[in-house]
Amino acid sequence: FFINNDNKIIKKLETKIKKVKYGKTNDSTYVGKLIKISPFIEVSVKIDTHNVIIIKSKLFGSYNLENILVAVSVGNYFDVKSEDIKNAIENYIPSNNRSQITKINKTNIVLDAYNANPTSMKLAIENFYLINSKKKIFILGDMLELGNETLNEHKEIINLLNNKNKKDKFPVFLVGKYFTEALKYTKSNENIKCFGNTKILSKHISDFDFKENFILLKASRGIKLETIIDIF
Repeated sequence: FFINNDNKIIKKLETKIKKVKYGKTNDSTYVGKLIKISPFIEVSVKIDTHNVIIIKSKLFGSYNLENILVAVSVGNYFDVKSEDIKNAIENYIPSNNRSQITKINKTNIVLDAYNANPTSMKLAIENFYLINSKKKIFILGDMLELGNETLNEHKEIINLLNNKNKKDKFPVFLVGKYFTEALKYTKSNENIKCFGNTKILSKHISDFDFKENFILLKASRGIKLETIIDIF
């Protein structure tokens, strides 16, 4: 079993099968550290006492450290050379609306609109704040299939944005019926605007100056946020 040694639930699972552990703690077989976000993440992975790989990825978000770690772990366990592991990960470019970073007309777009849940949404927001830029725009769509927790989880995201955005006051555009409903129950600041769907959003922001901004597009697949990219 290749297991995330940082995950307390997985760590407790009992099994007689050999465990290969990866994580950020020194008791892991493979130890990873985040070096910087610029906006792609650069990480180090310690394979053994004499072998540390530095990987400059084309991935956005510190949460991708876990994905890099498991790739290194599996590769090294099956005797793939460290140089080949490094090259493979560094040359991997995300596609299919998953943590893609693209540039259009001097606008940097983080497109992560394939899927969204409360955990990934919060991590995406927090990581987006770590990007060294004074010009950022958040465009976030509904998180679908949350059942009875739908309203509460969307309220939590709005509260997070309010708290994080007190100082910088970046523009925030929310899309979807769940965010629209949640906004009624929260005291949001004036920088947060909400729209029922992407078509309404597109009309509202068609004349907006996006040049030289970093834009985060994050939503569940059903919101189809990728359809507004032509506006930029």
